[in-house]
Amino acid sequence: MNLRIRGKSGAILNLSQDWKIELSNLKTRNMAEQAVYLDGGANIGTNRYDSIKIKLISGLYKYIAGSVDKFRTPEDYFSYVMAFLREESPFQIYEIGAGRDNRYLDECWLGSGRGEVLRRADLAKSFELEIEVLNPFWLEPAVQYSGSVSNMSNFSLTNGGDYETYPVISLTATTDNPALKIINLSDQNRRFELNYPFFLAGQTVTIDSYNNRATMGNIVITEFTNGNFIRLISGMNNIRYLGTDCSITVDWLVRRAY
Repeated sequence: MNLRIRGKSGAILNLSQDWKIELSNLKTRNMAEQAVYLDGGANIGTNRYDSIKIKLISGLYKYIAGSVDKFRTPEDYFSYVMAFLREESPFQIYEIGAGRDNRYLDECWLGSGRGEVLRRADLAKSFELEIEVLNPFWLEPAVQYSGSVSNMSNFSLTNGGDYETYPVISLTATTDNPALKIINLSDQNRRFELNYPFFLAGQTVTIDSYNNRATMGNIVITEFTNGNFIRLISGMNNIRYLGTDCSITVDWLVRRAY
């Protein structure tokens, strides 16, 4: 398995097989307070995972004149990697190989770095980089759903991950669509509502459940929603649509923790 860094500008840094990831523990956000008149405590946390810190460790690095990927001295290579990560934050870390090329950590920032190098030597024992990962899940794009919906249409979306995820839904109106609802029947009938009189035929509305944001083109129309953006629970999700005829696409990310 190789590691690939994709920077915020789209720049790519490929790391050799010598590099590895050292993962940290996942910690839930739970706090306890005294339970009045009872033994023990009561949980007042959210039970969500906190951000994590990981380490990227290089293993041996040897400068080789004329090499394609090891043409820098250890000091220069360490400086190059540190500069890339600093300037390209937030970046993504991809696994390449073992059928995981599309799996990545998102919202990564350089924390600190250390190089075990003898000055002007051609061999480094290892480089160690501490990375702050704001999103603790390994992400992978799901297969996009696309189709057409009309009033009272039902369709199914399968979240193949182990955790709930938050879709991005795009609706293009066939006829004027001033009021619509999207209901996840599999998630206690959680529903999203939009009442926007200017959602006219040919216009496209994008509903971003992860960022709790609705837009039509460059116009933010979140204030015209009920603020209750839907999510996809793990497994099968049965969705009901209420509104006029639209074409629809749904994108989401599978989320895993390991």
